[in-house]
Amino acid sequence: HRQRMSASAEPQQEGVAIAQEILEEIRPWVQGVYLIPQFGRYDIVANILDVVGSLTTNPTQPTQPHKKN
Repeated sequence: HRQRMSASAEPQQEGVAIAQEILEEIRPWVQGVYLIPQFGRYDIVANILDVVGSLTTNPTQPTQPHKKN
């Protein structure tokens, strides 16, 4: 991940993308996450959590790991 961040022209956006990918990866095995924004940057946390809406499942259905393409 550090290589992606340092190679990116937009490191903040790359960091958000990396965090979203991590959330997608761990979603089948966690019930929640705790994000602490640096310097009160709640806007960045909101950007990271934009992906959560697409990851939510019906709570009555068991969560299955996402399959990689």
